[in-house]
Amino acid sequence: MRAAFTDRGYELVGVDPAFSAPWVAAAPTNATVTRVLAELGACVRTWGPARDANGAPRRSVTVNTVRDGVVDPASGRAYLSFPWEDRRAFEKAVGDAVRDWLRTTRPRAGVDMVSGLWWLEPGTVDRLKAYVLFCDEAGEGARCAGDHAVVLTVDPKGNPVGDFQVIRDVRDGHGRVCPPRE
Repeated sequence: MRAAFTDRGYELVGVDPAFSAPWVAAAPTNATVTRVLAELGACVRTWGPARDANGAPRRSVTVNTVRDGVVDPASGRAYLSFPWEDRRAFEKAVGDAVRDWLRTTRPRAGVDMVSGLWWLEPGTVDRLKAYVLFCDEAGEGARCAGDHAVVLTVDPKGNPVGDFQVIRDVRDGHGRVCPPRE
């Protein structure tokens, strides 16, 4: 894995416990992010077919698009990894903005917590797409797991920079959150 990235000039700084999601140091700008993601996709394509310590092929690689078992290097998406305190401040800013917006558009709605992956908008490093789950009605002391999502674009501090959109019924029959249907 390390060779696949360092041979193309990217420093591998960490990896998830399953060795399927490498963390790579890169410094993209709005002008270079598309190229950087394509280059990182090529690194994944090189590493993905590699064999594990037991000789078995790796089957799980974190990228967006794999077609016919081949990684599409231009399909990658990136998300920001925040230090703990910065992440808490970011989530608070997003949560406060969504709660304020819901108060004016759906006064009975409830947001229990804000968390998740904040994907960078394609072609940018300073705009993130956020999905915040909410319930139609906030229960008295009950948790609100959220059946719907508010989608918004924010800056890296969590401040909204675009319109809010509601996507209804984001859970499947088993309660799992499904990819939003925009």
